Amino acid sequence: MSSKISIGPPQLALHQANSVLVTQPDGQIRWPSKKGFYFLDTRVISAWQIYLNGDPWELLNSGVITHYAARIFLINPAVVTQDGKIKPQTVGLTLSRSISGGMHEDLDIVNHGMERVCFTLEIAIRCDFADIFEVKSGHTVRRGGPETSCALMPHPVS
Repeated sequence: MSSKISIGPPQLALHQANSVLVTQPDGQIRWPSKKGFYFLDTRVISAWQIYLNGDPWELLNSGVITHYAARIFLINPAVVTQDGKIKPQTVGLTLSRSISGGMHEDLDIVNHGMERVCFTLEIAIRCDFADIFEVKSGHTVRRGGPETSCALMPHPVS
């Protein structure tokens, strides 16, 4: 009798107590998806992406170290900056991530080249605070929004 073996999509999954983090192998959470950082039954982080001058980093390797920690190794693509070009595979980025009472992350950047490099590092984080059943249904409701206020200062009288 033959058995069918199925393997799910490639992902990194961490868990500790009431916290669960599920990401792409490159450590990112692309929106929209069911991936994210969950605490109890609420998705706290629904998107997490990192860029080098607006370009995504390239994955070298990643893996779960223990049930609550992972390490992700990324490298730069060819990038044009205002200071010139950065050759591909010159700058390395290591993400060391763990969850325990929250999410902790260390970012280590190393220049493997002989020349100084200058670039913009961008991290985009999105939070939707969706209930796990909303996430599973694929119909999350956007709640709240940015609020700003400004106080008008009276003009000084001279």
